[in-house]
Amino acid sequence: KGTFYEFIAGKFEISRGEAKTMMMEIAFSNQVNDRSMQQKRFTELLPYTSQAIKELKLECKQHEDNLQKKDPKASFNLPIYLQRVEANVVIDIIFASLRTKYKNIITKHDAVYVSKKDKKEVIELIKIMLDEKGIAMAINGTYEGEIVELTSFK
Repeated sequence: KGTFYEFIAGKFEISRGEAKTMMMEIAFSNQVNDRSMQQKRFTELLPYTSQAIKELKLECKQHEDNLQKKDPKASFNLPIYLQRVEANVVIDIIFASLRTKYKNIITKHDAVYVSKKDKKEVIELIKIMLDEKGIAMAINGTYEGEIVELTSFK
């Protein structure tokens, strides 16, 4: 678990849950401009992050517009883009690299499931892989019987 929502909660004097909701609205709303008061405060607080979100939204919108020339029902927005990035990291990088050595490894959404006995080794390998790719991600491990769920975006 990271500290981003706690940071935002402290700056806006709101709960962590309210901070998470606010960030979801800022990051995933269809608006690309700074209309809401929260968005304006967020932009003042974290101008580079705010600008990066705006640029990603614009790129997603442009990509969606191009897709809709072929298929008017096509959709591509920031949540879809982030899901694809996450899937690439979990499936194409992590799972693809580990599946030959760890026969019982499986994936589900943003998680990799491994046996409890392999947890430490798998976490270290994932950290190395992500570091080599320049990807910063928190890795959380929860136990359920003999299976460990390694999640990233929680």
